[in-house]
Amino acid sequence: GGAGAAAELQQLEQRAQQLRAQLKAVANGPDQLSLHLELGFVLQHLNHFRPDGGKRVREAEQHYRCVDGSHGIRPRRMRMR
Repeated sequence: GGAGAAAELQQLEQRAQQLRAQLKAVANGPDQLSLHLELGFVLQHLNHFRPDGGKRVREAEQHYRCVDGSHGIRPRRMRMR
């Protein structure tokens, strides 16, 4: 229900903050790519629950591009509603 969705949204927002902080802490460390990928994924989910006019999607794309440049992965584009 609504309470479960609100709790999940709060958990996702907290995870996004944690991942941003971890990315700053690791600089160019070995975990950086997985952090970019997870943060992009979390931001897409946040946008699904609470669209914000594309800000999160743009940030997610930036994180996916960091991974794309390192591994040749082509991220799927999210369709905006």
